[in-house]
Amino acid sequence: MTVTQQTWPQTAPIWQNWHTQAHERLDLAFRQSPHLHFDDTSRLVFFSDMHRGIKDRYDFFAPNENLFLHALSHYCQQGYIYIELGDGDELWYNDFARIRRAYGRVFDLLRQFRASHRLHLIVGNHDSQRSMFDPMEKEGMPLHQGLVLHHAPSGRNLFAVHGHQAHPKGDRYWWFQRPHSRYVVKYTLPFSASRYYFSEPEDGLRQRQHLVNLPRRMSSRILRLAHQLEGAILSWAQQQRQAIICGHTHLCAFPDADQADPPFFNIGHCSTPGYITGLEIAGGEMALVKWKANDTGAYQRTVLRQMAVTAVWP
Repeated sequence: MTVTQQTWPQTAPIWQNWHTQAHERLDLAFRQSPHLHFDDTSRLVFFSDMHRGIKDRYDFFAPNENLFLHALSHYCQQGYIYIELGDGDELWYNDFARIRRAYGRVFDLLRQFRASHRLHLIVGNHDSQRSMFDPMEKEGMPLHQGLVLHHAPSGRNLFAVHGHQAHPKGDRYWWFQRPHSRYVVKYTLPFSASRYYFSEPEDGLRQRQHLVNLPRRMSSRILRLAHQLEGAILSWAQQQRQAIICGHTHLCAFPDADQADPPFFNIGHCSTPGYITGLEIAGGEMALVKWKANDTGAYQRTVLRQMAVTAVWP
């Protein structure tokens, strides 16, 4: 089932107003994004939504630290450009200095990518404690609103952006949402059903991910919002005739070329214990991949879905 089949109808005035505001913010992010040229010899990898914390009971990334380090070390050794597509750190709950101490090995690896000019950090709504369009950096490593990837052989673009621009709470109402999350939501998580996880994506993405460990009504509400956000981002991409790569919703999405799906990619997340998902571009191919430990405890990479870069644009 495609993204457009899972979103709400676009006829209600409230929905249309939401789309208008989301489009304005995505337009602004697109204009402020640097450009990166790549070709069929280039190697790029994207991860998103780690939500690195301070290794306390609120840190969803901690169980996947070693798995993430293994995958990222592999890409570093193979000469990939690393693009962190937002929400790398959980700054709504924590101060950056404490996150840096907790995940020193991760940041040391990021600096290896930066030293060889192979690092691009994209801002997500949880990456900042200020207005989303203020200049930001992490230890001297700048964060950008997005990244326009220019495919030299075809002359076409892919726009990589976190996706919170389509979410009013994460973008325009940050001044309320962040203190509310830090001082209210954070301390209710252990005493509610809010510590939810997403189901593990299957090979070929045969079924869309769903939520586990949540009552049905709460799960439906969260997924409905995620599908609304997808709809707002997708409508901008279709209006601009622009292929887009995003994160934010934690829901994997990858077009099926055989079904003529729109060029909408979501790389998933790294904050459900046991697996992480990412997107690779290498050898003229795009692949949504999953990393997890196999039965022997060794880390294993699986391709969930793949297509030629030139097949992205209809």
